[in-house]
Amino acid sequence: MFGFKKFTNSLPFNKIKNHFNTIVSKKNSNSILHNRVLLYALLILALLDLFYLANSRDFTSVTIFILIGLLTSFFCKNMIVILFVSICITHILKYPRSLEGAKNMDDEENEDEKEHMENEDEKEEDDKKESMENKKNTEEMTTEMKEFMEVQNKIIGGMAELEPLMQKAEGFIEKFEKYNR
Repeated sequence: MFGFKKFTNSLPFNKIKNHFNTIVSKKNSNSILHNRVLLYALLILALLDLFYLANSRDFTSVTIFILIGLLTSFFCKNMIVILFVSICITHILKYPRSLEGAKNMDDEENEDEKEHMENEDEKEEDDKKESMENKKNTEEMTTEMKEFMEVQNKIIGGMAELEPLMQKAEGFIEKFEKYNR
């Protein structure tokens, strides 16, 4: 019996099996959770993601990111896990549609197309209304401009009539100044 065990351990299959077991062992599988390069990469990704969310004024997602990170830190002290979970859950909550199956995709596309067509019709109607309003405004402005020109001509005519009176008033002022001296 001892010879059989020795014989089976010397087979190449057993050597491969032992080598595979050492690769998959807990020590080696945990090494990814303690990798500094991965930690810094996730840190940069998380900071860029937070900056993007804040810049796009999506403060709800920023708050969710921070809260998920805080909650995850209570259960796990590994920063790689905390950052990864925070990024993933924030994006899952922000873009839930990407997780839906393709079951309702056709219905949603049809609804989107109908809404798009309705929006285009509304835009066309709004454009027509705006063009009508612009025509009315243009007509009103031309009539107001004609009225303004008439008033301006009347003012200029009145100033022309006042000019001789102003000259007489200046003459009186000069006479009174001579008497004051």
